[in-house]
Amino acid sequence: MASFSSKISMQRRALFSGLMRLRCAATKVLARQLVRLTQQIANLQGSRAQMRGIATHTQVKNKNSE
Repeated sequence: MASFSSKISMQRRALFSGLMRLRCAATKVLARQLVRLTQQIANLQGSRAQMRGIATHTQVKNKNSE
């Protein structure tokens, strides 16, 4: 009986360590996605600022041409 329970215990430990490796890999993937998303947000904010600058410039040009 002892060998059976020790085999189950070893299997349980192997399963747990496998789950921990998967969890670590999944965490790395999520961290990369978070970095990319943060970069995309920064790029979009920069684009929005440029668009606002163009809109302001266009409004000033239109008022000056009247």
